[in-house]
Amino acid sequence: MFSLSSLLPKNKISFSQCGEDLLIDFVFKNLLRIEKPTFLDIGANDPIVFNNTFRFYRNGCRGINIDPNKESINSFNRKRKNDINIHCGIGRKKETKKFYIFENSMLNTFDGEVAHIQGGVVATEEVQVETIANVLRHHQFSAIPDFLSLDTEGMDKEILEAIFSVSDEFGLPKVICVETIKKLGAGEWQKDLVLVEHLKSFGYIHHSDTFINSIFVHPRFLKVKIH
Repeated sequence: MFSLSSLLPKNKISFSQCGEDLLIDFVFKNLLRIEKPTFLDIGANDPIVFNNTFRFYRNGCRGINIDPNKESINSFNRKRKNDINIHCGIGRKKETKKFYIFENSMLNTFDGEVAHIQGGVVATEEVQVETIANVLRHHQFSAIPDFLSLDTEGMDKEILEAIFSVSDEFGLPKVICVETIKKLGAGEWQKDLVLVEHLKSFGYIHHSDTFINSIFVHPRFLKVKIH
């Protein structure tokens, strides 16, 4: 089958949904001067397909992948054995929450309202939710990884606030890629500008956008000036 990626040089192949990993790689190499960033992938879903961190893993980077879907983490354990792969959700506090499962695992969510809008839930189960601080401490991370990839179908703002709340201890992600498109109804989507502005309020620069995802960089870590 014809693939556009077959026409690209090896170093230009993307595994993200819309080429986000190429943009992120550019930011790290050209704006932050970091060749091998560490990463934290929350809502990781698949170790390779539509994955924002596999390009980095393939190039020798390592990090933490988190997903509430046990099958997803089993796949990470098989295909990305050098990463830390964790079966749980992330939230403000440690608790057990109802997890809504879809035939398309990219739609899985803890958010009941989002699950209702999406439609087509095939199962629910109770899944452990951890705080990011507990995860980092347990795995002996003194600082949050350089790159945060976040795609949790409605839980992104809560998770970002939880991460920022422990920034005094763990610092901030240098680069964030977060899904900023939300479904309003059948065939109707809208850019989540509230989430974009929320990240700006924490000092992040909105570097680039693929409509589905937005990429942010914190100016504190820039090695070159951007306007």
